[in-house]
Amino acid sequence: MMKIEIEGWVVNVDVEKTKKTYGLIKESGCLACGCNYCLNYLKNLPDVMPDQIRAFFESAGVDINKDAEVYQEGEIDNSTNYYGGEYYLWGTIISKPESDVSTLGKLSFKFIAPTALAQEEFKKDGALCFSFHTELKWLLN
Repeated sequence: MMKIEIEGWVVNVDVEKTKKTYGLIKESGCLACGCNYCLNYLKNLPDVMPDQIRAFFESAGVDINKDAEVYQEGEIDNSTNYYGGEYYLWGTIISKPESDVSTLGKLSFKFIAPTALAQEEFKKDGALCFSFHTELKWLLN
């Protein structure tokens, strides 16, 4: 287990088990779905996660290209939508910030117990959900 801190959260992560599990997952939830909202998320993916989240994912063994689920929650204006989503890892929360939610730029996130949206490979005891919300530009034609 590796202790990782990010924006007030401290989590113990089983990095090797997380990497191994992502190796078993064939494709992201977005690719499996293929709707325009998911395709727009994938087109935004290089810029969705702030550097601190990308660094956390890399050190925790999370494959940013294999989301469990991404969903559009509403339109902010003609060119921007509000999105939510989930990624999974093996680990436990050691401590969390007072607000239970951390914010980096337009992205807010928290760690929670797994939801029904988890990939089958993460539907076991010991899984942890990285749940996020953010604003994304509409990049599809």
